[in-house]
Amino acid sequence: MNKELHVLKNEIKSLVSKQENNRLRYFYNNSVYNSKFLYIDNIIKSKTINDSCYKDIVMNYFIKSERIMPSGSYVLSKMLLDKTNNKKFILENIDKSLENIFKIIDDNVLEKKYSCLIKNILEFSGPESSIICKKTDNDCIDIVKKENSSFQVDLHEEFKNIYFSNQDELTKQFKVIVMDSFIERESEIMPLVDEAYKNKLSLVLICRGISSDFIRNIKSIILKNKISIYPYICKFNDKDPFILSDISTMLGCKVYSAESGDNFSKNILEKSATVKFKISSNKLEFFNNSVELKKEIDRKLDNCDDIELKNYLNKRKRRLSSNKTIVYVPKTDVKVFNDIKSIIYLYNKVITSGITNYKENFYPTSCLKRLEKLSCSFIKNLENIKVVVRL
Repeated sequence: MNKELHVLKNEIKSLVSKQENNRLRYFYNNSVYNSKFLYIDNIIKSKTINDSCYKDIVMNYFIKSERIMPSGSYVLSKMLLDKTNNKKFILENIDKSLENIFKIIDDNVLEKKYSCLIKNILEFSGPESSIICKKTDNDCIDIVKKENSSFQVDLHEEFKNIYFSNQDELTKQFKVIVMDSFIERESEIMPLVDEAYKNKLSLVLICRGISSDFIRNIKSIILKNKISIYPYICKFNDKDPFILSDISTMLGCKVYSAESGDNFSKNILEKSATVKFKISSNKLEFFNNSVELKKEIDRKLDNCDDIELKNYLNKRKRRLSSNKTIVYVPKTDVKVFNDIKSIIYLYNKVITSGITNYKENFYPTSCLKRLEKLSCSFIKNLENIKVVVRL
C-alpha cells in the first residue's frame, strides 16, 4: 500500500471510530444531533479525502453506496477496513421478525424518543401498509392512515405539461366517464363537454386511446371555453382485463362501450358520473371502497388453484383498498424527517429481501450484498492504479 492509500485508510478508520463512539455531530436549526444517516457528510467534508489524488474515485464509490441504502457509506467504510486488514467477515441471514426490524431502528436512530416514534408508526400502519413521509407547515408530527383505491393509469403525454407542470396532484369534483373504446373525434364526447361546462366541472375521460385529430381539437376547446379535460389512456392488456370494470365500480358508474351498442347521443351522459376523487399524471385515487367487489374477489380467491390467476386477483384486491400511512413531519424538524424516510426505505427493502447480520448490526440482505460487491470493486480499482501524475 502506497503512502496516499495509507493516509486515506487512516482517515476512513478515524471517521468510522468517531461514528461508533458517537463523536460525530451535526448542527441544524439551533440544535446538535448525531445520525448514522448523515455519515456521508463527513466523507464529503473531509479535508484529507478532498486533498487526496484518489478523491474522485473515493467520492464516486461512497455516493454510489448511499444510493444503495441510507448509511451505505458507513457500512462501505467498515467493509473497506476489513478487506484492507485481510479480515474475513461473515454475512449471516437473520429471521425477518418484527423484533429484528426494530433492532434496525435502534441501530440507526440513536435518539430513543425518535426510535420509539418510528416503531409506533410501523405498528400503527400494519404489515401491508405503504408509508409515505411528507413535509408540513404544522408544528407537530401528524400520522394519517388512508385506505383509498389507487389505479396506475397515465394521463396522455400531450396533456401532462398542461396540467401537472406546477402541481403533483389535484383533488376535486369531476365529471367522469369510463369508455371501453378509442375516441376518434371530439363530437363523440361533446354532450359530456357541454354538461361539464354548464355545471362548471372539469371532465375526466378514461378510455383506450385518442386520435391526433381529437387531441388537436380538444386543446382548442380547452383554450376557447376555459374548461379542463383530462384524457387518461388505459390500453387493453390481456394481463389486466378487469381494470376498466374495477375503475367504473369505484366511480359508481357503468362502462361505456360502442361494441355493446352504446351510442354517444343517448348513453354517454347516463353512463357518466359526478364524483370527487384525486388525479395525478399517472394515477387515479378514489376515496370510497367497494365492499361487495372485494367480497366477490375473496370468493374467487377461495376457489382458485391457478397461481397466475391468484396473483391477478390479489393485485385487483390491493388496488381496491391500498393501505397507506402518511406521516406529516414539520419542515423545521429535518432530522426526524430524514430518519423516518431512511428507516422506511430500509423497512421496505427488508420486507422484500430479508435481513442479514454484519458486525452485530442488521441490514437489508439485498443492500448488503450490493455493498459487498462495491467494496471489492473499490479495492480492486485502487490496487490497479500504479502511477499518479500531478500537474
